[in-house]
Amino acid sequence: MLAVLFAAAALYLFTRKGCTDSTETSQYNVTLQQLRGVNKLVIWEQDFTLNDLQTKERTYMKWFTTKESVITTVSGRMGFHIDLSDSIHTCITRTAESVLVQAPLQITYVSLDMASLKQVKDASVNPAVNIDEKEIIKHLDQKALEQYLPAIKATLSTKALTDQEYQLQKLTGLPVRIEITGMPTPSQYQK
Repeated sequence: MLAVLFAAAALYLFTRKGCTDSTETSQYNVTLQQLRGVNKLVIWEQDFTLNDLQTKERTYMKWFTTKESVITTVSGRMGFHIDLSDSIHTCITRTAESVLVQAPLQITYVSLDMASLKQVKDASVNPAVNIDEKEIIKHLDQKALEQYLPAIKATLSTKALTDQEYQLQKLTGLPVRIEITGMPTPSQYQK
C-alpha cells in the first residue's frame, strides 16, 4: 500500500513538473510572437531644413571663367526604426526576468515638403554651363541624409530609448532593453 502511494505521489510530481515546463515554453513563444508582431518600432523622427548649393564653372584660356549656381532650400522630415519582425538582423533574447532586443537602426522615410521648395538660379552667360534644377530635386533626400545622419547617429548613440522600451514592456509584461547594433548609411535608403 505504501508503495502504491509512493508511486502515485511520484507520478503526480512528475506530471506537474512537465506541465510547468510546457507553460514556460509557451509563454516564451508568446512573448517572441508579440515582439515579432511589432513590425517597425519608431526610434527617431526629425524635421529638417536643407540648404543646398550646386555650382558649375568653366574656365577659358586661364583668364575667363563662367559660372552658374543653384541654391535650393526645402523643408522635410525623416524617420528611423528598428524592425522586430526581421529574424535575420534582429536578435530577441528572453531571460527569466527581462527581454533584450538587439537590432540595427533603419531608415523609415525621408519626406520632402515640395510646397516649401525654393530654388534660386544664378545663370551663366555661357549656355554650355548649365545646371538642371530637376536633377537636383531628385537627389535632395540623399543630400538630407548625408547632412543630418551623422548628428542623428551621435544623438542616438548616447540617448536612452526609455519610451520605446516602455511600450514593449507593456506588450510583454517584462522589462525590455533595446540595443542598436548598427547605424544606417545614406546609400542604404531606397525610395
